Amino acid sequence: MHNHSNSTIILALGNDIMGDDGVGLVAGRILHQEFGDELDYIEAAVGGIDLIEDFSGYEHVILLDAIATGNAPAGTIYELSRSDFENVSAPSPHATGLAEALQLARELAIPVPEEFVVLAIKIDSIPELKVGLGEIIQEALPAYLQKARTILREWAKPVFAE
Repeated sequence: MHNHSNSTIILALGNDIMGDDGVGLVAGRILHQEFGDELDYIEAAVGGIDLIEDFSGYEHVILLDAIATGNAPAGTIYELSRSDFENVSAPSPHATGLAEALQLARELAIPVPEEFVVLAIKIDSIPELKVGLGEIIQEALPAYLQKARTILREWAKPVFAE
């Protein structure tokens, strides 16, 4: 586990040379510049179990990524909470995803944030080898960023006891 200077982390996932698959990284870099030292920031090109160490011990985590499944059009934004991953399992122990990572963390008593949000933006199913985002994803980026900002600002509000 890492020593944290903040209670909140942005985990930006993706690949810069795979076109739209890099949308999580693009958004994460913008948010990191805006919020600066108010939160921790990590970029990763991995998923599943490899992410446990990155998010364990935080109170809040927002994971930014692209998603290529489903029937929604490219540019659709999904907001998923920790509970959305509770009853999902991979078809093989070699195909572990975020759901399995969260399950494993619970079983091993690794601290998992209660506030765990995945913001995913739908991309075409086959990212192409190129640098930069396509037009559809570029147009969806402001709404994606605004949704992330709203979540991060809500977490930053002080909690007052009644």
